[in-house]
Amino acid sequence: LNLVLTGMGSVGVYDTREVTWWDLGGMFWGGEKDVGKRRVDVVVPHLTELNTNCNVHVVEGALSTDKLCAYNIVIFCNSTALPSLTPVNEALRAAGVRMIWAESRGVMGMIFTDYGPTHTVHDPSGTTPPTHVIVSMVGAIITVDDEEPLTFGPGDIFSITAVETQPGYELPPTAVYKVLKKLSQYEIEVEGLDCPPGCYIRGGYLSEVKQPVTVNFSSLEDCLQQDCPPMSSDMMSDPAELHAAFAALHTWSAKHEGSLPSMTDPSHLSEMLELNNTDATSVLCKLCEVTFNPLVCFIGGIAAQEVLKACTGKYMPICQYYYYDGRHALPYVGDSSVVPPHPTGKVLASRYASLAAVVGDENMARIHNLNTFMVGCGALGCELLKNFALLGVGSGKKGFVTVTDPDNIERSNLSRQFLFRNHHVGEFKCKVAAEQAKKMNPSIKVMQKTVKVCEETESTFNQRFWAKQDQIITALDNVKARLYVDAKCVQFRKNMVDSGTLGTEAHVQVVLPKLTENYGAQQDPQEKSIPQCTLHFFPNTIEHTIAFARDWFGGVFEAPEGMVAALRADADRYYTKLQAMPEDVREAELETLHSVICGERDYASCVLWARGVFHGLFTGP
Repeated sequence: LNLVLTGMGSVGVYDTREVTWWDLGGMFWGGEKDVGKRRVDVVVPHLTELNTNCNVHVVEGALSTDKLCAYNIVIFCNSTALPSLTPVNEALRAAGVRMIWAESRGVMGMIFTDYGPTHTVHDPSGTTPPTHVIVSMVGAIITVDDEEPLTFGPGDIFSITAVETQPGYELPPTAVYKVLKKLSQYEIEVEGLDCPPGCYIRGGYLSEVKQPVTVNFSSLEDCLQQDCPPMSSDMMSDPAELHAAFAALHTWSAKHEGSLPSMTDPSHLSEMLELNNTDATSVLCKLCEVTFNPLVCFIGGIAAQEVLKACTGKYMPICQYYYYDGRHALPYVGDSSVVPPHPTGKVLASRYASLAAVVGDENMARIHNLNTFMVGCGALGCELLKNFALLGVGSGKKGFVTVTDPDNIERSNLSRQFLFRNHHVGEFKCKVAAEQAKKMNPSIKVMQKTVKVCEETESTFNQRFWAKQDQIITALDNVKARLYVDAKCVQFRKNMVDSGTLGTEAHVQVVLPKLTENYGAQQDPQEKSIPQCTLHFFPNTIEHTIAFARDWFGGVFEAPEGMVAALRADADRYYTKLQAMPEDVREAELETLHSVICGERDYASCVLWARGVFHGLFTGP
């Protein structure tokens, strides 16, 4: 899903397994009627709809190393065949193919990466290089403006541009310099610089020059032979404990022809504990069949990010193991978390089997009967609403989900808001998202509204409305709206979960009345980026209009050209994809292709078209 939305040129999917009741805990494109069907047959048609410019195809037949080596990156998902993975990894390394191995087992997850003996990271941070204004330059000492402290330190490389000096002394335009010493927050000593007194006149900027970093990866076999291979985890986990637990699972699976331990067979647990007698191993054994949706999303998202890192050489990759421990999601008895009793009866043969296995029947009923108010239905809102559907939030007799968002779907949303398709452009986000959530789980009850949550709409979101909510979820893109919702949660003593994204950065804050501080207790820094919804619906600065124009240009000129390029690259494959599309989507795609290929392109026609676009965007009601 993430890779298709990102715009990969080709994504091959191989899976011989059939849909089980456990799978439904994380399959938003599968339901009870799909149990027993091949998973690829259920999922791939939906993946194809997401991005017609991405060649999504099923890999049929035996999975040979020759087939795998035809790809740039190979990802193994929940593969227990460890003995066969090691030779495959060696073959991939020899062919220069990068490998990612991801597992989500109950409440624990792992990722292994191998991008070859040497992998060059050209941009370790992915952030815009910091720039500082020069105010003085004498000898090897540079002083910058005191508005912002220097971010450079000893050893950092930077360039000097746009500086005005006396005639006869000029800095080479392409030269780079190295920081020898940081003398103060605003002053550095520079290697290779000797500016005579009085030669500096005014101006100039210091800009960091990012240096490539080489990362060395070991093979999977070498890592398995090491007592402590390179590994990391979230701050709450002990990676060594989880590494040993997963090693025990893989050893057990190898002895039993690739199968998984059953939570109902005590002998399986005893055998696992003989390999590694820890609580982590016990929990992993009992829940390894379970597909716990929140963890699947988390591990899958990280794995997709690793693909982008491997492709682009941007951002530091995971080296080489990453582990996540979600035992805190289990019910607590006293001070310890415990695995609930094995689900039985109707629950076992339902889409909630995995959820019941993790949280227990009683807590599952509480989740289903929650009254939830979600504010915002963009990229995060789509993810959250999908998760609500899979977990059954609002599906109980007393449960309900209310979602509000005044924005309409723009074409630019389609690359990150996966509930929307081309034929939804122009409709309200919350309306379409609610419809899609109900398709995933018909039991969920969702009411959508198309108004802002603010002082002007307190007749809609009145005291009675706030009082009946159990939890408030915000998926907003601006601080002002968050502060307003936070104030209401404080007033009515409601639980609140706030989240937001900005590029590759994100945050989540859980607010519990009388237990945690509220969102407004601390002031966020000034926003430096333009939220997409502000950009398209409430632009109020010149920067907004410039960013809107760039975004609009990409949607009008770049996306259609991508369709034409895909058609010319492989017409038969493109025709097959068109046939698989819904009729309205296919018609829209064909109209776009026709306008690009057959449209008039003489100068007069282009001027007429541009005048019509201007009139449509900037005049009229």
